[in-house]
Amino acid sequence: MPPQKIQTYQSLIEPNDGSVLFIDFQEAMLARLPSTEQLKIRTNISLLAKNVSEIGLPMFFFRYSLPDKAGALIEELKTVAESAVVFTRDQQDIWQDSAFSDQSRKSGRKTLIVAALLTDLFVVSPSILAASRGYRTYTVIDASACWRRDALMITSLRLLQAGVTPINIASVIAELHFGKGGSASEEIEYIFGVRDAMYGMSGNITAALCAKPLFPTG
Repeated sequence: MPPQKIQTYQSLIEPNDGSVLFIDFQEAMLARLPSTEQLKIRTNISLLAKNVSEIGLPMFFFRYSLPDKAGALIEELKTVAESAVVFTRDQQDIWQDSAFSDQSRKSGRKTLIVAALLTDLFVVSPSILAASRGYRTYTVIDASACWRRDALMITSLRLLQAGVTPINIASVIAELHFGKGGSASEEIEYIFGVRDAMYGMSGNITAALCAKPLFPTG
């Protein structure tokens, strides 16, 4: 069997061809993650949802089948999800949901941006299956939590091998914003604002640590 050719994309994400898939961002499931991961997810997913909503991309929401309020979407997604259908899943392959598959196909959009709560558990299958169906598929790595760095690396390599492109939120927003047009200065200011919202706290902590010598001489 000949070696598989990795799919490469040599153009930016087109706003008019994209849609976004949010998977399993639920309060009960988020609560099981470490507090630092919870904060990261809430900050990043809110930023992603806000921007793709403003740009006008269709959004699809999946939630895992949990009883009563345990299955509720996180607060950061409730507003943007009000006008969308929220699909409930009880299996790993979301593409077996005919209502979702039909809506995605009828949209005519062939670029799919995937964000899910856990990288190794909830991102891999939907993303690889989307690519196998001919979608130009991007996985938003920093919209997800992962148990270990090596697990994240292995998962990213698996996605790449299957023709899925790992990407971060700032890059998604930058490419979509660029696709809308506008001056370079406006775009740069906008993206720096996005990065400040995502990395401001961690960046300040890193800068403070780096300002101190690792091996004081005094």
